[in-house]
Amino acid sequence: MKFSSYHIIKKIGQGGNGVVYKARHMVTGQVVALKILNKDLDIRRLKNEVRLHASLKHPNIVTLLDLVSDNNKSALVLEYVEGWNLDEYIEKHKLTLKEKRELFLKILEPIEFLHSKNIIHRDLKFGNIKVLEDGNIKLLDFGISYGISTPKLTKEGFFVGTIYYTAPERIKGINKIQSDIWSLGVIYYEMLTGERLINGSTTKENLKILNSEKYTFSRLNNFNQLDTKVLKKCLRNDYRKRYNSIKDLRKDLVSESDNSKSYYPRFNLHYNPKWIIIPFLIVVVLLSYKLVQKPDSKQEDYETCVEFKFYPKNAVLKLNNGKIIKGGDVLCGNHRQSFEGTLSAKGYRTKYVPIYLPPVKKRKQLYYTLEK
Repeated sequence: MKFSSYHIIKKIGQGGNGVVYKARHMVTGQVVALKILNKDLDIRRLKNEVRLHASLKHPNIVTLLDLVSDNNKSALVLEYVEGWNLDEYIEKHKLTLKEKRELFLKILEPIEFLHSKNIIHRDLKFGNIKVLEDGNIKLLDFGISYGISTPKLTKEGFFVGTIYYTAPERIKGINKIQSDIWSLGVIYYEMLTGERLINGSTTKENLKILNSEKYTFSRLNNFNQLDTKVLKKCLRNDYRKRYNSIKDLRKDLVSESDNSKSYYPRFNLHYNPKWIIIPFLIVVVLLSYKLVQKPDSKQEDYETCVEFKFYPKNAVLKLNNGKIIKGGDVLCGNHRQSFEGTLSAKGYRTKYVPIYLPPVKKRKQLYYTLEK
């Protein structure tokens, strides 16, 4: 099967606007993701997606390469990304709660970039966040994204998006930066718990849950103090009471994480009676481990390294410990270490940068971009 100049290899996804295939250019051999759009797609929505996506150049956003057509159908040619959807990655790698928090902080990077361009993604969900082998992420699908010049494309009384991740105000036709922050709150909740926050069996039931802040908040009381604070602020029913920006959200997660006594949910017997057996199980596990543990056994420690790539290339990263890092420099340390610093360049906005050394021995590259 072929489309335009591309040989289709296999189907890799499907959304409301079309079907995505892995494909190869028949002349150059380049492997791409080919998003063949539905024939009945409003041409204004196609133009909006292409215009917004083409304006986005960021290492954590999948690149739009071309727009092609065949047999009265249009298709977006996109960078092909090998990896896992966010939920698949968490399940496969059995992430700890601390690692989930670190991964969530990475997800904030491209969203903050979008918002700096006055673009709202409007469809943030697990399926639109791809995690690569090295732990970096790629943000996908700008089919319903909203910018300053986006025309009104949705009929009165309707909304586009996925109900489980859609902010309450969007049901009323209101689009705000804070709408994405709501979606991020839902994603973070589901990353931590493995279950849906909005879990009704019908659309009507989900809408009722969506507008019930009291119900939402009752689900958030089972976390430690830090995560409870962040989730409740992200998921306020009134968008004006949420975080005003990704920067404010990140600040709470990073600046207070060191003061949080635990990454684990607080015991709440009323909410979850299963907690009552956990102390007993912990004692049994510890005793069993003590019996089988070898006297000299130690948890493996190893050094890991990251190489930095900056845009612009003359940007300089100054760590809190005084160390200066330039593009191409390599930072090594124990795989459990983390650093903080400030990235700056003349003529560009300064940016706070949290750095987490990866839990893999293979060197990985970290990309950071400054905006004017």
